Amino acid sequence: MRSLNPWIFSAAALLCGTLTASAQGNQYCQAFFGEMTDDTLYAARCAQAGCLDKVVEIGGNAALLSADGVVHQLKKGQLYNFIYKTPPGGLPNSLVVVQVKQLDATPRTTLAPSPVRIRRYALDFACYRGRHDVSLPQLPSDAVRGRDLPAIDYDKYDEFHRDGFTSSTEDRYFHNNVHLSYFNGQSCVSTLDPARRAQFLIHDHKNFAGRLERIFISLGAPPNKANAADLETVRKYERLKVLISNYRRGSNPQGCAAFSTKAGGSNSVQLDVVVRDIEQQVQAGFPLYDTSRNWSFLLE
Repeated sequence: MRSLNPWIFSAAALLCGTLTASAQGNQYCQAFFGEMTDDTLYAARCAQAGCLDKVVEIGGNAALLSADGVVHQLKKGQLYNFIYKTPPGGLPNSLVVVQVKQLDATPRTTLAPSPVRIRRYALDFACYRGRHDVSLPQLPSDAVRGRDLPAIDYDKYDEFHRDGFTSSTEDRYFHNNVHLSYFNGQSCVSTLDPARRAQFLIHDHKNFAGRLERIFISLGAPPNKANAADLETVRKYERLKVLISNYRRGSNPQGCAAFSTKAGGSNSVQLDVVVRDIEQQVQAGFPLYDTSRNWSFLLE
């Protein structure tokens, strides 16, 4: 684990946060909600007319379609503000797990995958001490650049989200800064519930320990091994980032989740993005049914 202590906060500190970190994302969602197609990803350059680009598939890869009909690729090193409009139906509130995977021109050759960098956006429907409208701040704040986000060794990240725990200090970080209980519109649920926890897995995400299996593993039973071929695909990425977004539908029939990321660096050639709406996944009957969305952007 790479120096996480500065990012471990008490519950009391979390409750003092503001929602400024999600304000920009909400601004884009509010500005363009009526123009967006259901179950579609967009990139917003500003909150004014003509600033919304739709993500489209061209020859098997994702690209941006601007309002004037021009198709263009993501530019290396440029920051993009993405907004995703969910399908209709489902529960009023949800967290959305976004995985951003950067592939460089020279793929990694080290045995271990890249560490996982994590940011959780602000939300205002967390559950705490009988309340379900608690506000939590963004962790870490916008002052921390993507490259400087706390980095978790991949094996520990995978072990926690596959088995439900590790035997290391990373567990404290996950419990304090990543996972939480939130109000989905019907009840308070936890991202540590097995099916919800599995949405954070980067490879072989349908292979995870349920509640009973977790107990057996904690008593010494061997955990299920994840698919080795899937792990090989993860090793090639130079950077792995997990962004935890969210949405509150309000009076809208769909939700809108926002996240921001840079399109790699000067040596990058591809950016792969995975979006998993946690409550949509659970409602659909995950792992039997999987509603994950995936996009692969070539960079210029």
